Amino acid sequence: MRQYAKEKLLERGGGEAVRERHGDYYLALAEAAESSLKFGAEQATQLRRLEEEHDNLRTALDWSLAEAGSSESLRLCGALTYFWSVRGHFAEGRDRCSRVLRKADARERSLELAKVLQGAGRLAFLQTDYAAARGLYDEGLTIMRHCGDRRGIASSLSCLGTVAVEQGDLASAKTLLEESLAIVRDLRDRTELQVYWATWELWRTSKAIGLGSRALLEECLEIARSQQVIATVLNSLGIVAHNQGDFHHAWALHEKSLTIMRELGDRFGTAMNLVNLGDVARELGDIVNAEALSVESMGIMRELGSQIGMASALLNLGNLALDQGDLPRARPLFRESLTVLRETGDRRRIADSLAGLAASVPSIGGSLDAARIFGATEQLRSELGSPLAPKDQPRHDRRVAAARSALGDDAVFDRAWQEGRALTTEEAISLALGEKAQR
Repeated sequence: MRQYAKEKLLERGGGEAVRERHGDYYLALAEAAESSLKFGAEQATQLRRLEEEHDNLRTALDWSLAEAGSSESLRLCGALTYFWSVRGHFAEGRDRCSRVLRKADARERSLELAKVLQGAGRLAFLQTDYAAARGLYDEGLTIMRHCGDRRGIASSLSCLGTVAVEQGDLASAKTLLEESLAIVRDLRDRTELQVYWATWELWRTSKAIGLGSRALLEECLEIARSQQVIATVLNSLGIVAHNQGDFHHAWALHEKSLTIMRELGDRFGTAMNLVNLGDVARELGDIVNAEALSVESMGIMRELGSQIGMASALLNLGNLALDQGDLPRARPLFRESLTVLRETGDRRRIADSLAGLAASVPSIGGSLDAARIFGATEQLRSELGSPLAPKDQPRHDRRVAAARSALGDDAVFDRAWQEGRALTTEEAISLALGEKAQR
């Protein structure tokens, strides 16, 4: 039908005008949806709408790259990066960002260009390509500094801090995150908190009844975006404290972040804090609370269609089951998380899921497979440059020791471990899921 309609349109002429109207419409749609993707009750609705319109958005972006100026493609790509990251379109998003960035004139050093660089960095980060993510974030930060966009500078520093966290450089992460927090808190302090809340409530009300000036809405969104950066940095600092073993401080930081995310109506940010709080509760031995927080997070992530979020909650629940010795319950949770992550390419969480499955298979006579999967996990973490956090090492060592003891032959276990190190990531996933025998 589409091909036939296109042929008839070209026969009659006017195809360029229709393409232009189509591109304008979908650029406006993406930009209008962008704020609702991050704040308020429409997050899930807007994510579903963009998913439904994804083919049209792809076509509009292709046309903007082929015929329009670089500004249109930068704006459309920048408006879509958050959607791509939440819904798990990491590879496609990175490819489209790369095409847009190749066309863009880097000499312009515009905020639109910086926004795409940051979005591309986030997508690379989610695929655990940390070197690429750091390079894109650095390039975006340079432009943010050139343009004097302090909130953008703070956001870029926060992103660089998250890369440092994943690579185990907690000292650098803390420095970057605290610098980011100082900048954005200074921006917030210049706007009285009471004014912020009044403006936010007025924005929500005026949006609902169609009142309010554009200037008011823009002012409110700027304040909300600054608050969101604060919440994001607090969440990342909570992860740093967690990885350093300071669980009570981590809990306090995640709670502060969660409060802001809830007030902003950021469902995705809320769910990420819930899953992180669940992980901290597990470390504190509060099993009931840990499970409740993880289940609540998973419910929100399913509503939003966030694959990475669902996988994180499943990992938490799997580890809770492992800690309690409930291996039959742990296995399907890790299998589901691994199946989801296989589609996204998040190799860091793939390593976590593989390690969970390796710890749960010896009870069903799979000690050799456990050794191979543990070996593959070690190799994968080495390739990523993302080592286990020091607080996780003792638990990991206990799980490896249990698998070794179940086999009862150290030499055989060590050979199987080395065989696992030679597997590709896909081969390791297939082995862990029982799809085919190890080569």
